[in-house]
Amino acid sequence: LAFADPRRLGDEAEATAEMIARATAQLRDGAASSARLLLTRAAREGSPEALSLLGQSYDAAALAELGVKGVRADASEARKYYRQAASAGSSDARRRLSKLGD
Repeated sequence: LAFADPRRLGDEAEATAEMIARATAQLRDGAASSARLLLTRAAREGSPEALSLLGQSYDAAALAELGVKGVRADASEARKYYRQAASAGSSDARRRLSKLGD
């Protein structure tokens, strides 16, 4: 039975946090495509925060909160990612999902 090296797990957590920070900055700058790519990578690492932010990148209300202009919202995609984030334990995603009417 092999165990994960705790140092490697810490490195992965740092890398995920960095991707999320970069994606958030990109979203604010209106670079939704780039942000979504980074968030997808972070979500593959199991990050509920990344999944919630992916939902926000498609949620008109969240985009307005972030001050993002010129990015097309898609409520269906927002719900999809919010559901995944909520299943992974994100209370923020559950709250946002209920605002979308789901």
